[in-house]
Amino acid sequence: MAFAFFDMDGTIIDGDSNDITYYELNRMRIVDDVFIQKLNNYEDMFYKGILDINEFVEFASTPFIKYSMDELDEILGSIVRRCIVPKIKKGARDRIESHIANKDRVIIVTATNDYLVKHVAKALDIDDFIASSMEVKNKHLTGKKLSEVPFKDGKVRRIREYLKDEEYSLDGSYGYGDSVNDIEMLLMCEHGFLVDPNENMLKDPRVRSLEVISFK
Repeated sequence: MAFAFFDMDGTIIDGDSNDITYYELNRMRIVDDVFIQKLNNYEDMFYKGILDINEFVEFASTPFIKYSMDELDEILGSIVRRCIVPKIKKGARDRIESHIANKDRVIIVTATNDYLVKHVAKALDIDDFIASSMEVKNKHLTGKKLSEVPFKDGKVRRIREYLKDEEYSLDGSYGYGDSVNDIEMLLMCEHGFLVDPNENMLKDPRVRSLEVISFK
């Protein structure tokens, strides 16, 4: 058995799961245009490399605090099935199914909040994921994060934390990612793959040893 670590947005999904989800929530009138404008501002900061990821993951949870977790699961489960599953790249699904068939342990590693990631993982028959863990009290989100966000080198630390109680080896491990935020995770794996990478990632000197592939 080998580990296979997959970034989610841009790697498995052809797009950004937060964008897809919140634009659908806006259509459903669950979030307003002011929220969408703030989301776009955070996205601009992300592409400029100045995003405070801790601030963003807490902002992302604010529309959901009023819902019970059962209600939230119903809302987000429906959006994932209708809007995100159709955007799962065929190559990603094929590669995940191949790893599962080989008895590898597939783990999604993403900065996206856990209450959304679990529905994507379920759709792909993936049991394990490492995401931004959000606090739940009295069956409601509090808007506070519980752990380090798996973002950039935080992905490596969260992977090691996730596996700390197991005897494990990264020999033969696989890593798949599409952006500079995944490089540290890809370099920790024996087999690192740049999936449909953007220009910024290809310019980074650290990626020269990694293989470029497409899941589209």
